Amino acid sequence: MILSARRFFVTLTAATLLTQVVGLARADEQPTWSSSSTDHYRLFYRPEFEQDAQQVRRLLDAAITSLKKEFADFPMDELLRVDCAIYLHPKGTDKASESFASITTSVKDGGQYVAAIHLLAPSAYDPSYRSNVNEPPGDDHFSKLIMHEYSTILLERITRSKRAGWSFFSAPRWFTDGYEEYLGLMLSSPRNRTDVLAKYLARHKDSPGRIDFAFGIGVENDYIDGALLLLFMHEVFGKQQVHDLLRSQERRFGRAMAASLGVGLEEFERRWDEWLELKLG
Repeated sequence: MILSARRFFVTLTAATLLTQVVGLARADEQPTWSSSSTDHYRLFYRPEFEQDAQQVRRLLDAAITSLKKEFADFPMDELLRVDCAIYLHPKGTDKASESFASITTSVKDGGQYVAAIHLLAPSAYDPSYRSNVNEPPGDDHFSKLIMHEYSTILLERITRSKRAGWSFFSAPRWFTDGYEEYLGLMLSSPRNRTDVLAKYLARHKDSPGRIDFAFGIGVENDYIDGALLLLFMHEVFGKQQVHDLLRSQERRFGRAMAASLGVGLEEFERRWDEWLELKLG
């Protein structure tokens, strides 16, 4: 079994993961979990969190619809035909809390792609919680978070489906986390595309030089700065070129990026500086 782990070291089958979630207590002491299923995922939650489950299902279904539209040039039905289990935790754990969510993926010996996403239930957030850009809990925050985590499946599946070439998790973190965060911003809610994006850009006005090109591409924050790099790539080079990068059969990410965008690092930096100056006014 081939494993890809984001923040965690093991990926198990959905049934084993459910056992892991509830712990090692005796069977008669284990809490009851409810579940619901669609063609794209199975959602596990505690019965008393039914409203949370309804909210997450709504946001998940909207995210999947948006991804199918954004990546319509890919065989989306095939790419999203996976075994995906999503867990809503009633309180913070080492898998999900107010400060992080997690995803683990694997490919079984028979070729089946398996993913497990762990989220803290929305109602379990403290009302005073604020994100790293001072956003409160609510639909905007959760829609971005859900899109960020679920899009990992699609992006990894696209690069796995090639006959050869670089794989998603072989790319630098600014690209992997940044692409997921970019999708979380741009494909979730209108406010995320405007107000929250503006907060990401404001970080560069307050702290110039967050991204440097001294020896490759270095960033201060893989999520915030990576999302802006992906926004730049989409706006300056075009979505098709970014998708060509995902399709590239170059073995090295850097070579794939140069070939797909048609520029080297020096020209990439020059265009970034021009784009950022215009964005910041």
